[in-house]
Amino acid sequence: MVALKIIETKPFMAHLLKGSLFDTWEGRQMEIRTYTKFSIDCKVNKDFYTQEEFELLHHTSYASWSQLKESVFQIIKGNKTPTEMKIVLAKPITSIEDLDPNLVDGVFINIHFENGGVVITTGTSMKTFTLDKSTDHYWDNCVKDFFQRNGILFEER
Repeated sequence: MVALKIIETKPFMAHLLKGSLFDTWEGRQMEIRTYTKFSIDCKVNKDFYTQEEFELLHHTSYASWSQLKESVFQIIKGNKTPTEMKIVLAKPITSIEDLDPNLVDGVFINIHFENGGVVITTGTSMKTFTLDKSTDHYWDNCVKDFFQRNGILFEER
């Protein structure tokens, strides 16, 4: 796990809320504080969809960021910025060729916006307990490389 302080908040938030950079990631949970606290678990409500519509979603358990970001934007838009936002996004394991989906349950970034700044922490979840931290280190480097390739400036904390 690493903590990365985003140096330029505004461009990062533009990538997150208006761009497509994170669209294929899954939302896992969110908490947004504006005039009240909004908590979103990001789980897909299968009963909302017809069988055909649900099949088009590839039977995912969580909504993609592309499905969620417009709702998040509607919650936070206005004259005042939120006092705090916590957003957990997961990269689909199948999109990372060097990770074994039989061993790795999930890889995450935790986005914490507060006082005008953003800190990202990385995280992994394994299907069984292990003392081996190679997956953690691999994911930490993947996130840093992803940010660098996309012009997101950060400093490690």
